[in-house]
Amino acid sequence: MNFLTVSSMLLKVCGLSIKSNLAALEDLPVDFLGIIHFPKSVRHQGEGEINELLSQLKHPEKAVLVTVNHELEALKVLLNETGISKVQLHGSEDDNYCETLQHQGIYVIKAINIDQQLPAALLISYKHVDAFLFDTKGKLPGGNGISFNWNVLSEYQMKQPFLLSGGLQLSLLEELKQFKHSKLMAYDINSGFETSPTVKNIEEIRTFYKAIQA
Repeated sequence: MNFLTVSSMLLKVCGLSIKSNLAALEDLPVDFLGIIHFPKSVRHQGEGEINELLSQLKHPEKAVLVTVNHELEALKVLLNETGISKVQLHGSEDDNYCETLQHQGIYVIKAINIDQQLPAALLISYKHVDAFLFDTKGKLPGGNGISFNWNVLSEYQMKQPFLLSGGLQLSLLEELKQFKHSKLMAYDINSGFETSPTVKNIEEIRTFYKAIQA
């Protein structure tokens, strides 16, 4: 699937685990299924849990491994062993790191945390990224559950599409409908659609999905 040519808005649900209603999520259908592999996260999934989760997916090719400053060679091994072909990098991974993964055939999403302005120089430094994910700068590398001022993205003019993240929830639907950008390809949702960490509220996600496709 070429994510650069999809005409409808895509949806990524992040922070999945065995406890999630995976079948219901896939039936929506969700385009990206994020699995967090970062021990400091309450949504962390170990290698055994990742393999068990993948075995339950009808479409394991939708899986995205979310990591933070993972040792590169170990990450390459993990991706090869699990068969995951997409990765989302939430740390200080540089362009050489991304290039190595791309050469291995991995679809690379680089998370960029936004504060008061767009970090233009940082973005330009990434030549080997398939897409960016814009999240809110906070105490954690990601998943802080708060939004940033999306208006700063009006300055974004690079060729890569981006996913919008950071505290997205149903109450922001009207504001999301007002936000337009030619490079916006997907919304990334997580804690704003949970009843508890990794346990997703399927009805709320279904409502959100229908709204963004309308």
